[in-house]
Amino acid sequence: MRRPPECLTKDKCDLRPLEEQPHDANTPTAASALEAFADIARDARAAAAEVIVSEERRAGASIVVNGRKFAIRGRTLIGRNGDVAAEMMRGDTTISREHAVIEYLEPAWTITHVAKSGAPLHVDGRSLSFGEAVGLESGRHLVILGDRFTLDIVIE
Repeated sequence: MRRPPECLTKDKCDLRPLEEQPHDANTPTAASALEAFADIARDARAAAAEVIVSEERRAGASIVVNGRKFAIRGRTLIGRNGDVAAEMMRGDTTISREHAVIEYLEPAWTITHVAKSGAPLHVDGRSLSFGEAVGLESGRHLVILGDRFTLDIVIE
């Protein structure tokens, strides 16, 4: 991606008409600034289009706790201070305030153990260490937080 000329960040652009400006290749001009902005805008539109395509390809995901279903939209924190079902976990001190993160990382949903306290996290019978992430394929995944709190993650 092309960067804007230095003059845009240091308020030193030569704003005289082009025919009055020196023809030194190292002197930023208003024209070069406009050209750089056009490149930046083009790059931003391309990045936005990639995000839209990625959103269309992403499978739906939800968390099921005690029969209640919570849709996952983007990065979701699970724990006593989490984004979903936190009120059901508050009394369980074996669950960290921030225990796990579920997010879509191209090409799949992942769950990452983020409990710095060392509180356990098990996904489909596998124990995850702090900072460890595991991909979630389509289907239902059993997750155990702390000593006994269970939930299901469903990837459609």
